[in-house]
Parts: sequence; C-alpha cells; structure tokens
Amino acid sequence: MPNEDEEVAHSLLANRIGALEILLQNLYVRYLTEQRADGLSEVKRSFKRLKEDSIYILSGGKLSSPEPATSTQNLLIDFFGHVISIVESMDHHKQTMRHMEPPLNTQIATALVKRAMPNFAHCEVEQVDFVEAASDAVYRLWLKDQNEPSVPKSIILKQRGSNSLRNHMVDTYRLFDREVFFYQHLAKASSIGAPGCLYASASEQILILQDFGQFVTGDQEAGYEPLEALSVMRQMAQFHLKSVELQKEHSLPLPKINDSSALSVLPGMLEQIWGGVGTLLSSNTPMADKIVKRLIKDIPDIANNLSKDHLAVIHGDLRLENLLFEGMEMKIVLDWQLVSLGSPMLDVAYFMTQSGNKDSRVRVEAEILKIYSDAFKPLGYTESRIKSEYQNGIFYSLIIPIFGAASDLQQGKPIRPLVLNAFNRALEALDEQVN
Repeated sequence: MPNEDEEVAHSLLANRIGALEILLQNLYVRYLTEQRADGLSEVKRSFKRLKEDSIYILSGGKLSSPEPATSTQNLLIDFFGHVISIVESMDHHKQTMRHMEPPLNTQIATALVKRAMPNFAHCEVEQVDFVEAASDAVYRLWLKDQNEPSVPKSIILKQRGSNSLRNHMVDTYRLFDREVFFYQHLAKASSIGAPGCLYASASEQILILQDFGQFVTGDQEAGYEPLEALSVMRQMAQFHLKSVELQKEHSLPLPKINDSSALSVLPGMLEQIWGGVGTLLSSNTPMADKIVKRLIKDIPDIANNLSKDHLAVIHGDLRLENLLFEGMEMKIVLDWQLVSLGSPMLDVAYFMTQSGNKDSRVRVEAEILKIYSDAFKPLGYTESRIKSEYQNGIFYSLIIPIFGAASDLQQGKPIRPLVLNAFNRALEALDEQVN
C-alpha cells in the first residue's frame, strides 16, 4: 500500500504531468504548423525541469530515486517515454524540413504579385503567412497600398509544393490544369460559391485567389453537423444539375472517372501503396484489407458505374476541410484540382461518409439521397440508380485517404488523424451497406 507521502507526491506529479502534456501537445502542433524549431528546445527544457523536480520529490529531497520502484515512478517512466517519442518526432520532422520549399519572403512575393497582376503593381506584400503544406504550398499574402483603399487586405497564393508523391500525381493527372480550367471557365457559369481567381497559370502552376478569411473552415476531425451537411448537399445538388447542362452544351475537356489512362495505372499504384500503409491506416485491419483488395480488383467496374450518361462536373475532394462556412451555411468551396466528369453521387458519398460521424450521417443520409433523387429524376435517375452509385462512390472514394496516408509517410510525418478518421468512417459506412 502506498504511504501518505507517496500519494501526495503522486498527486502533485500527476497534475504537473497533465499540465506539461498539454504544453507539449501545443508546442508540437505549433512546431509542425509554423515550421519553427524553437518549440523543440522548449520541450527539452521542460522535460529536463520535470525530471529534476520528479527525482527531488520522489527522493524526499535527496538526489537519488528510492528503491524499489513505486507507482509514481512507473507513472513517470510512462510519461518520459511519451515525451521522448514527441521529441524524436520533432527531431525527425526538423530533418525533413530541410527538403521543403524555402519560405516565401515578402520581396519574392511582391515581385510575383506585380508580375502576375499589373493592376497590383503599386502594392507591396508586407507579410506572408504559410497556410498549409499537406499538398501544394499555400500562402496568405497581406498587401499594403497607401494610395488605393480598394486593394484587398490579403490574397491567397497557391503554387507547387515539394511533396514528390503529390507532385507526381499533379503532373500525371494534370491537376493544376484542371483547377485552372475550373476557375477560368466553370466557376462563374456554375454559380457555386468559389474564390474569385485573380491570376491563373497552369504552366507555372500558380493560382492567386480571393481570400475569404472572414469565413470558418469546416471541422474535418469533429465532423459535420446535420444542418451543415444539408447546406452543402443542397447547394452541390444544384451545382451538379447545372453542370450536366454545361457538359452537354460544351463537351468540357475534363477527364472522366473511368478515363482509360488513369485506370491503366491506378490499380497497380493503389496495390503498392496499400501494401505500405494498410496496417497503419485502419483500426480494423482484416476488414480493411478485404475491402481494399476488392476495390483494387473492381476499380474498372466501379469507375464505369460512376461514368454513365448525364455526366456531372464533380469536385473530387469534397470534404469539410475544403469548405468555408458562415454559421451552418456553406459559403465557399475550395481546392478544385480533382475536378472531373462522373456521377454526382461520388461527391455525395465521399462527403457524407468521410466528413461525418455515423450519428450525424444517419440522421440526414436518407434526406440527402432524396434531394438528389428528386433533382435528377427529370434526367431519368431512379432511386435504385442513386443508391447503387452512392455505394460505389463510397468504395471509390477510399482511394483519397489511402493516397493521403502515403503522402504523409513520404514526408516523414505520422498519418494525420483526419486521414485516419476519414478512412475508418468510410469503412464503417461500407460495412453498413454490405450488411
């Protein structure tokens, strides 16, 4: 039985450890998102102080630890292991940062803006904020113009990143070309909420877009609220319906989901990647392995099911992280690099299953399928077709978190929780469909 002194020491250290774990987590997140090295030394200093304080408390003021090991010491041992793993992760990330694109400074950003947009020639970029690094390099540029109050306070610059796997995909499937095409030819015609495009160059792989910092990005990890999902799907149903007309009128130069060049390499690439990430990606590995192997085998049939008549323009990566909200109302859809032609149910399936928890999805799933059934009924869509393409869409959209996991590992980072959540949410929905 622990004595009273040990219980007091244990309680003191447990409280200290809890507070320090929060500090460590915040420092680590700041380190990864801001790419700053100062968090690493701060963590190490905190770790050293805690270790010294712990030995002092446990030894009753002496410099050596008591024997035998107590429950408090075991608590410390577990925590020290946790700290060490965090520090090692930060050290490893520090090494990988050397291979990332150099930070964009204000001088380079100013020159780029003036070259790309002559009407902004009188502007200066006074601050550059790095927005994200999961795929492309995205920056918020803060502008300064003493003479022109109409100049926006900030704009968004999107350009090619440094992730080799991601860049291979960008080049192979011409993703920048597709996004540029969307902004130049479809954004206004389709009436969907999208950033205004100030400059676009597929050859340079640069986009300069209107900034909507006043809106809030959807919470991918927490998942959508039912009202958020209904707002997204009602607007997307109208976008998809309008895009069918645009495709019939103009034969849009976008790839179909069953594009032969993609299907010729996709199964083999997916099989190779799954072999490397499968055991890390799912909490239910046997079930996941069975489903993904079925996906690899059936990709051509699934893609053909999602590429029948009345093709719509689909976003291809419709998730909360790519959506901006005001309250529960969706305002802006971002990141159109995967735009293509196919069944609108692919967007529906991907969003519904990978951006929402089961409880929220179940509450609105039937209503959303009915929204699409009613909207596309004049085009000959039956309820059975809606449901069939919805199920195939769930299968097909598993590809995205699998590639996302591979991209994280290729950068020397652990798989992001939002990728793990998306994959396992989809597995859960597929299990319901099958059973």
